[in-house]
Amino acid sequence: KRSINGEGAKGELRYVLGKENQGELNYYQLNEKERRDWKFNLEHSYFPSDYAYGRANAELVSSRAYYKSSSNLDTLEQSQLYTKSDFTLSKLWEHSVLNVSAVYLRYLDGSTDTAYQKLPSLSYYLLDTPIPKTPFTFNFLGKATYFYRKAGGSSYRVNLSPSLKLSRWLGVFKNTSELSFLYTYYQVGGSRSLLKLSDSLKVNRFYELNGVNLSVNPELSFNYVQSKEQSSYPFYDTSDRVEGRRELSPQLELYLYSQGKRLARLLLSSTYRLGDEEWKELKGDLSLSPTPWLNLKETLSFSPQVGKLIFSNTYTEISYRGAALWSNLYRQEEIEKINYLRWGFSFPLSRYLKLSYSQRYDLKTSTDREREYSLKSDRKCWSGKLTYKWVKNYDNTIDYQVLLTINLLKLGSYGYKLTGKKE
Repeated sequence: KRSINGEGAKGELRYVLGKENQGELNYYQLNEKERRDWKFNLEHSYFPSDYAYGRANAELVSSRAYYKSSSNLDTLEQSQLYTKSDFTLSKLWEHSVLNVSAVYLRYLDGSTDTAYQKLPSLSYYLLDTPIPKTPFTFNFLGKATYFYRKAGGSSYRVNLSPSLKLSRWLGVFKNTSELSFLYTYYQVGGSRSLLKLSDSLKVNRFYELNGVNLSVNPELSFNYVQSKEQSSYPFYDTSDRVEGRRELSPQLELYLYSQGKRLARLLLSSTYRLGDEEWKELKGDLSLSPTPWLNLKETLSFSPQVGKLIFSNTYTEISYRGAALWSNLYRQEEIEKINYLRWGFSFPLSRYLKLSYSQRYDLKTSTDREREYSLKSDRKCWSGKLTYKWVKNYDNTIDYQVLLTINLLKLGSYGYKLTGKKE
């Protein structure tokens, strides 16, 4: 790999230890004029049976500078601030699951809490099991976790959560009620206990209207979580702060079918907070396929406090005989105002060759942000793709990338990448 700042190399080793045991090692190195940066990856999977599963991922990075120097146009990798390694092993039985996992997290941006470990995390889940001579089922979740922070010492936490569930039919309605109890013990900080209650009413109705089938699926649920002051407990992850809740959540899902094909889907949902006496925003997802060649999607929301209907994600696609033309208008205002238009097209040049193009235009700054051209060939036993990508950053610098990948059936993927930057 060659860029304006130097060159780089990649080494890969794939291994198979048996039918159920295999993995891959990757090493990347970037050689610039004044420094050398590297990243090491290990991915391993283990499937001894249909009822057991293991996976491990280890990642080591020399420094944050690796991501800055890689000239990779993947924005997720460009913004990477930490390196994370994890391990999971699961064992399943007929009515229960045992899971062992570990996480090692190291921040690369020089923050105070530079190392974080969750080693190990042991959880056991008993699925809904009928209680003899009663209409109830019982389930249980237990989890023990040891935490370590370089800046904040070490401690452990144990969660125990037994639950009783009752499911029954009330005419055409299916009613499901669940009462659960959460008990948490901290090595440092004492213990807590919380009651939780949930109840839902569902109904599925089908109607036939002149050859068109309509499926109507309304649901009303109530959720209660006991409210307690929890700021005195240590904070390891989001489960250490359980927010008190008294909410009613209505939801309506509609499907429209014709001759076995789905023409439309509409999902509407909202939540009413009983404590605050107010409605949260109404959310909706709509998809339409009135003809085989037209596909429409929309995400919308309505806030009663603001009194404004917002269309946040509008997608349109027209396709015909392997060719497609699409557009996507996306808006987001919650955290940071984002407003851009993406569009593109693809069409076959021959039976095995397809050309495609996509563009992203920033409506907020009236700037062309991204273009991508690609040529793809698929011959079943092998496939290849040649891509040119152009990205204009917010500092007006331009990143570009030429990527060639070849995928060989049962032999893996190979590729060559040329990256650069223009001031």
